[in-house]
Amino acid sequence: MPVRLIPAFVVAVMMALSFGCATRSESARAETDVQPAMPAETAVAVDPTPAPAVEETVVEIRETAPTRYVVQPGDTLWDISAEYLYEPWYWPEIWHVNPQIRNPHLIYPGDVLTLYYDGDRPRVQVTGGPRVAGLNTARLGPQIRVKAIDERSNEIPIQAIQEFIIHPMVVTKRDLDTAPYVVGGQDYRLIFGNEDSLYVRNLDKSEPGTGYVIVRGDSEVYDPKTGEPLGYTTTPVGDARLLRSGDPATLRFLNPKREALVGDKLFRQKSVSDQSAFFPHPPASQIDASVVSLFDAISMIGALQIAVISAGERDGVDKGSVFTVWEEGLKIDDPLAPVNKRSVRLPDERAGTVMVFQTFDKISYALVMDATRPIQNGDMARTP
Repeated sequence: MPVRLIPAFVVAVMMALSFGCATRSESARAETDVQPAMPAETAVAVDPTPAPAVEETVVEIRETAPTRYVVQPGDTLWDISAEYLYEPWYWPEIWHVNPQIRNPHLIYPGDVLTLYYDGDRPRVQVTGGPRVAGLNTARLGPQIRVKAIDERSNEIPIQAIQEFIIHPMVVTKRDLDTAPYVVGGQDYRLIFGNEDSLYVRNLDKSEPGTGYVIVRGDSEVYDPKTGEPLGYTTTPVGDARLLRSGDPATLRFLNPKREALVGDKLFRQKSVSDQSAFFPHPPASQIDASVVSLFDAISMIGALQIAVISAGERDGVDKGSVFTVWEEGLKIDDPLAPVNKRSVRLPDERAGTVMVFQTFDKISYALVMDATRPIQNGDMARTP
């Protein structure tokens, strides 16, 4: 009878699975010699040998990785590794021994694993559980915490504008033409979803782990008064993180807002750490601009939504500039007036107040702080 050969990768997978199972091992028996009260048969074996050093190895922690995890009966090493890593086989890179445990290369049910960072290197360490002695413990219960109200009421909420600081929503034609773009993805598919690999051309040489935003060019916007082109609106697609440089470079698609497509553009993510507070003030000069684009709306927006106005840095607009938005009065016919005076324009009506939080050369992003009526494209934005 012929002997069937088992592929090498199947053997490797079987070894990995059996390695991670909570079974009795020689190491577990050694542990019970010191601590006989521990259930050695439920131990999860951890390989104490660190992984071979690989140049520029990026150990990527999942965004959903728990800061604190309690090992449960039946957990395998693979299960626990997959909770923290996109590539569970890099577990030895982040596993950090606990000096308070005599045999730190075993994980037991009840062990408390804590994720922390040593500089920029992620680490996981046993910080609690029945085997960790000498730690101070306290019984927690419901309690009231009193916190003073922040009196800086003239700041705008950063959570309402954070996405618009990170993602470029209006860009120039040159920005779109020269931006890196998605040329393909894995498995010869036409659309790509969360955690898919994307191949990108024209990407600058950046360090692995660099973050990018993916957008899709939309339509060009113009100044309604002068007809001057102001830029192109874009549709946010999602985020991406660089895995390998090259042409094409390899990135992982993350936080999708919609499917990624070939031709989508990439821009470097911006930091919001230095833009966490904005303080209102009127522009230094009289400005008469218009609302030229709305975000996440078809025709109208209200409080804490975003508008684009046709005034920017060249007009003296800076972060915190406040504008009053006015709805232009309608033209009507007065049937009781003389024929040559029947056309009447009604008074402009105040619609709300907006505050600028991001400026460009020709345009600015503004947050609607209050609205007494819906704000629409074409409304006037004036110095208060």
